[in-house]
Amino acid sequence: MGGELLPWQVALHQRCRRPVATPLLVAANVLLFIVMGFAGAGILTPDPSVHIAFGSGYGPLTLGGEPWRLLTATFIHFGLLHLLFNMWALRDLGRLVEKLYGTTGFLLLYFFAGISGSLASLTWNPAVNGAGASGAIFGVMGALLAFVLRPGLGLPRVVVLALRRDAFVFTGLSLAMGLFVAGIDN
Repeated sequence: MGGELLPWQVALHQRCRRPVATPLLVAANVLLFIVMGFAGAGILTPDPSVHIAFGSGYGPLTLGGEPWRLLTATFIHFGLLHLLFNMWALRDLGRLVEKLYGTTGFLLLYFFAGISGSLASLTWNPAVNGAGASGAIFGVMGALLAFVLRPGLGLPRVVVLALRRDAFVFTGLSLAMGLFVAGIDN
C-alpha cells in the first residue's frame, strides 16, 4: 500500500485538490491586522476606536445603518493572541473543510457562519464592539462534524480522534477566554 490513496482520500482530492480560499482568508486576516497595527490598533492591547474605524461590529453603528460591519468584523481581531488563536483554527480546520465541501461551498459556509456569529453577538449584546473569525470557525467546525458523522465514509479512527481533539481544544479555549478575559464576547 505504498503510494495508494484510501477511498476517503480519493474523495477529498476529487472535491478540491488544493485549498486556495483558506490560505487567502488567513492572509487577509493577518494583513488587515498588520495594517491596523500601523494605524494604532494595538498589537497586545487593542484600541477599540481604531477597530471601530476599520469596521468592527460595534452594535450602535451596525444597527444604525452600517450592516456591512456584520461581515467586516469577521476579519478584525482584538490583539495578537486573538488573531493567532483564530488563524491556527482556521488554517487547520479550514483546509480540510474546503476539501470536503469544495472552495465555493466552503466560502459560502464560512461567510454565512461569520455573519451569523456577528448577528448572534449583536442580538446577545447590542452595545458590544465585536470582532473576530470565531463565529465563522465554529460554522466550519459544525460543517466538519456534519461530514465526519456521515456513515460509510471510512475515515480512519485516528483521523476522527485528531479532529475531535482539535475541535475540543478550540471550543474549550474559546469558552474559557470568553469567561475569564474581559471584553471577549462568547
